[in-house]
Amino acid sequence: MTDWKTILAGADDEYLAGLSNKGTVKRAHKDRETTPCEILDTGDQGINVKLGEEELLIAPVLAESRCSCPSRSICRHIVQAILVLKDMYEAGEGGIKEEKKEKSEALPSEELWQAVLEIGNQKIIRALGMKKLGEVLGQIRAGKRADIARSSTVLVELPDSELQVKFLLPLEYSSCTCKKKEFCAHRAAAALWCRMEAGTLRLEEFEKEEEEPKADLNRIREKAGEMKAALEDILASGLSRTSSQSADTLERLAVISHNEGLASFEDAFRSLQNGYEVYFSRSSSVNAAGLMDESARLYEQICRLSRVKTDGELRNLGGVFHMDYEPAGDMELIGITAEAFQSRNGYQGE
Repeated sequence: MTDWKTILAGADDEYLAGLSNKGTVKRAHKDRETTPCEILDTGDQGINVKLGEEELLIAPVLAESRCSCPSRSICRHIVQAILVLKDMYEAGEGGIKEEKKEKSEALPSEELWQAVLEIGNQKIIRALGMKKLGEVLGQIRAGKRADIARSSTVLVELPDSELQVKFLLPLEYSSCTCKKKEFCAHRAAAALWCRMEAGTLRLEEFEKEEEEPKADLNRIREKAGEMKAALEDILASGLSRTSSQSADTLERLAVISHNEGLASFEDAFRSLQNGYEVYFSRSSSVNAAGLMDESARLYEQICRLSRVKTDGELRNLGGVFHMDYEPAGDMELIGITAEAFQSRNGYQGE
């Protein structure tokens, strides 16, 4: 038989607000004073209830309860019926017959807590993505902590954020202040913080996923050979005989660098392209010696790129397009002294 007393014991106002919202729970409490509630029968599917003009089925999984009203979510009628049933079971009133059972050792919150801790690694990684995963792991390494409150629900307030995740049983009925219905990145992050709280988080399981994918070094060396040959043609002609098409060639090499993830080389080719365009415009600001020096230094870097043998060498040479900042812990600043100033532009302060 279904242990309704245990099921309903966990249906406090906080849990019901998670299923619906606080306003609906308040309305349900108010309606109890005026709207009669009649229990029709109890079966395997749940408890059939008559509430005013509506007929309801309160299911063992409370979030799956149904009402005859037009609402497609957990409505005020369902919440009111759950509240009435909870009071009846706790008081042993209303003609409800139930076999005596030993009190369950595991509270509903413990069952929910275990369910949150058992959310799979791959589900968490898919929801977070590699970038967000790196951010959360960075917060954990920096000693950040999430604010976690456990009761009939598990409420997680994410660090450095105003977002809150509320876990309920079943987990698919959990909610997030981002309003997304699916298992979002915030729910995944909250699951990691819960593991951190419980001491079951193993960082090494996620740090493997955080590693960058291996680069195709053969392809990189091939592209480096292409860059080297093109730059040799430009240098061989000499600056005075260089065609204006050289700027277009340098633009093409910059695009190749971008496509291969070589941020430093893209910057270098675009800088060199700009120098050649200034030269072709016969600007007085042209520094021919500096332009040749820049070309020679880039050629040397390309030669090194054509010989890379490890991903580490490639990262050092190629650089990165965008590096995210990660939290490095809190810093306490102590004021020692103050000094008045006035700048030449008229700004003044202390």
